[in-house]
Amino acid sequence: MPTSVPLVFLAGFAWPLSAMPGWLAALAWLSPATAAMHLFIRFNQMGASLAEAWGPLAAILALAALYGAAWLWRARALEQEQELARAEGAGPA
Repeated sequence: MPTSVPLVFLAGFAWPLSAMPGWLAALAWLSPATAAMHLFIRFNQMGASLAEAWGPLAAILALAALYGAAWLWRARALEQEQELARAEGAGPA
């Protein structure tokens, strides 16, 4: 919950990303909220087609792939750690 307000401001909801320092605007695109908010505005307020909203759509798909791959990597590492712990616990005393 404490991160939701900063993410809303970083997404460009309160003021445009172009008014932010470059490094902060780049950091904002690491949050799926930024791409989602830009997609929502283009589809809901501007009536954009998929072709016109391709930039934020590509960003949110890339983030989903990136964060999904990171989750898979971490899940596999955790599984290996658990298997190792079970194997060490079942060994000879």
